[in-house]
Order: sequence, then structure tokens, then C-alpha cells
Amino acid sequence: AIGKQEELRELVSVRYRDFIEAADTISAMGTRAREIIEVAGSLADTCSELMIGSWKAGREQDDNSRAASAKDLLIILQAPERVATAIEQSKYLYAAVQLLSARDSYRLLKRSQEKSIKSWLAIPYVRLRIQSLTCKSQADMVVKAAESALTSAHPSANMKKSASLTGNAVAAIALVNNISLRDSLDAYLEARTGAVKGLCRGISKERTAGEAKGGDEGLIEELSSLMGYACDAIARTVCDSLLLYCSLEVPSGGDGEEEGKELGKEGLKLKESIMLSYLKPIAHASLHLRSDMLTELDVQHCRSSALSWLRSMCATVRAAVSSALLGISSGSSLASLEAAVQVKANAAIESREDAICWGLVTEDSLWNMLYRSPFTTRSNQLVAARFSSIQVSQFLAEELQAISEDDMELVGAHSSTADLFQCRRPFLEHPPRGKAERREEHSRIWENKCNACSARFLTQLHSAVMDCKLLVGHQQDDQVAAKDSSAEDERTDLLLKSSSE
Repeated sequence: AIGKQEELRELVSVRYRDFIEAADTISAMGTRAREIIEVAGSLADTCSELMIGSWKAGREQDDNSRAASAKDLLIILQAPERVATAIEQSKYLYAAVQLLSARDSYRLLKRSQEKSIKSWLAIPYVRLRIQSLTCKSQADMVVKAAESALTSAHPSANMKKSASLTGNAVAAIALVNNISLRDSLDAYLEARTGAVKGLCRGISKERTAGEAKGGDEGLIEELSSLMGYACDAIARTVCDSLLLYCSLEVPSGGDGEEEGKELGKEGLKLKESIMLSYLKPIAHASLHLRSDMLTELDVQHCRSSALSWLRSMCATVRAAVSSALLGISSGSSLASLEAAVQVKANAAIESREDAICWGLVTEDSLWNMLYRSPFTTRSNQLVAARFSSIQVSQFLAEELQAISEDDMELVGAHSSTADLFQCRRPFLEHPPRGKAERREEHSRIWENKCNACSARFLTQLHSAVMDCKLLVGHQQDDQVAAKDSSAEDERTDLLLKSSSE
């Protein structure tokens, strides 16, 4: 599984290298770092729309209907021109949708046993259009056009339009190449990484220019503001990735009222099926249910359970960030830091102080809780020093290790983490035999899926935190470096001691 994951990441990295290089190029040309971050942030909505599969809404139809077959045939005949027109208008996602919809229509007609439909497909002109439609060059044309848009330097006069175009191109490439949800999220994270690199170079250049001028307080304030904006954008990536697993929007309806209602109903069915597939593992972890009991859960039940799980996760992350900053400043050890995280997270959950309303999660409501307060209420230099003095990667590595324990019968040394994320399987003193044992095996599968979901979130959180560290973790003087080294040795000894126990 680990090898497959690395293979997928390498595939996505190669496929989206053009976009990352484009971000570097735009930064080198002097485009403001805020605009690069805006481009990366715009991918969230587009990827969400792509993963929901709204382009498939309304595809259900009667295969035996002659009118439906004629409509499919019309879609096939018009597809090449529509694809070309969409590319000319820089609507790459629409071009991909037209191409794939036409191919789906052809597959439906091909399976039909009606003689009239077979006679339609035998017409030379129709066969020529089908050959053009199914040719690999059509897909290559859409992908190359989208890649060309990503690698070209767009004018930044209208940043929203440019960001939308970039997200549109990335989504088109993902759709044509049939990239999965995980791959699309990885691609989004790769795009964010490219934006962060460009932002770091911009900050370094501005800082160098400020030092050459003898120091400018206004420049320092601008850097602090820019850093806070970047941290918000990075944190937004983490939450967007998490929310893709537990919230989906119904695709918007058509122009007509009746047509909109029909599309809304079909979209609702699509939403429910996708939502259940992602929420059942989370609901199982929150409610300690077995896999055979999940078949009776409705969408609302899963949604409520997932919201409870999300609140617990957010409280944990917030407590970890705030406790890490405060604990390190007071010289606390890693063991006491973990204890503080446990206490604060439980207190936050019990008091329900993190009032997250489902469907009303905005940037401010969640980002203030996770990142904005720790980063923007302190100076740039102070945040850099505190993040340099704590090895966030080691801290989160322990969290990941606790979640991905191979022995599912034992909670392990990190029981607090298992309780915190509600991923522990109910322990049975006298497990039944026969059919119940097979049921227990299914329960482990569900739990593994939930653990994988938590691990994905923590992995993305770790990536975002390390990006923040890259943003603020510039060169420290020799004394701070020596202090960090001694602190790291002390934490290593504590980790070895706790693991041996």
C-alpha cells in the first residue's frame, strides 16, 4: 500500500510539474506572491466540483427510448466542434466534459440491440465522427491545451479570472486522465507547494532589500501581514481536503425551473451515494458500530456523526498548535506537551466552544481557530523562533504511528491519541465464533478506512505546518541553533524512553 501511494504521488508530481514550474516562473517575473497564493486557493472549488461528479448529473436515461438514443447520437455528432470551441474560449473543463459525455453516449448506443440504432451507427459520416471522437488525439488535444494554459504567464490584471482559468485547466487534466479523488488532492497539494516556494522567494527578496536599506519597520509589518495571509491559504488547503471527505454540495440546476428540479433530484441521489461512501467509515469510528449495522444508517445520521468527528479533529489540531507554541516558550518537555494537548482537546470538546455549524464553515470560522491566532497575533521573528524550537514533524509522526498501529487488538502506548480521534475498536473479552468472527473482520476493514482518513488529514496537516515553518523558519543565529540541537536531543531521549516502556 505504501509503495502504491508513493507511485501515485510520483505520477501526480510529474503530471503537474508544469503548473509548479509556472508558479515559479510567475514569481520570477515579479508577480505578487498574494496572486500566486490566490491561484492555488482557487483549485479547491474546482476540485470539489470535479470530485462531486456534477457533470454526470442527468445522465440516467432509458436506453430503449428512441428519443434518448437520437439525443445521444446528436451529442456524438456535435462533440468535436463543441470541444474545439470550448478550447478556443479557454473553457478546458467544459471541453473535457463534452468529450467524456459524448464517449459515454457512444458506449450506451453501442450496447443497444435495436436495428435502427445499429443502422445509424453504420452510416459512414457517423462512423467517421465516432472514430474522431474515440481517437486518443482528442483527449491529448484537451490535455495539451490545458497544460499550455498552465505553463503560460497569464496577465494578472484580473486575478480572479486568472485563478479561475488555472483551476479550470487543472480540473480538465484530472478529468480527462481519470485521476481519482486522492490523486486530485495530491495534485492540489503539489500546486500549493509551488505557490509556497514562490512566496518564500518573494519574502526572501523583500527581506534582503529591507536589510540593504538599513531596516524598515513598514516592510516588517508588510511581511508579517503577507505571512499571515499565506498561512491562511495553506490552512485552507488542509480543511478543503478534509471537507471533501465529509461534505458535498448538490450540483446546481439548469436554467428552467422544472429542469432545475429534476437535476436537483438526480444530484441529490448522487450526493447521497457519494456521501454515504465517505461518511460511513467516520460514522463507524464515532459511534463504535459494526459494518453490518451501517447499512441502516441514513445520510443525516452519518452527517451528524461526521460533524462530531470533525469537531473533535479541529479541537485537537487547535490544542496541538496553541499548546506547542506556549509549551515550547515555557521550556516544557514533549511528554508534558502531549498531556496538555489531551487536556485542552477534551475540555474543548466538552464545552463545545468550537461552534462549527455544518454547511456554514467559512474561512474565518475555522482558520481563526486553527492558524490565524497563533500566527498573526505574534511577530514574524517570534513565530520563527518558536517553530524552529519544536520539531513538528516528530510530534505528528507520533500521532500517525498511533493511528496506523498494525496490531488492532492493542491500543498501544499512545492510548490518548486513539481516544482523541475516536478510532479505537470496541474490545471484546470473549469474541464469538463463526459468522461473528467474519463480521469482526469486516469491522477491522471499516476501522482501517477511518484510520486511513485520519492519517490523510494528519499528513496534509503536517505538510501545511512544514510549509509554514518554511515560510517563517529563516536563518537563526548560532546560539538559537545550539539551543535547538540540545532540545532535540532531549526530546529524542524522551521518545526512546516512552517507546521502550
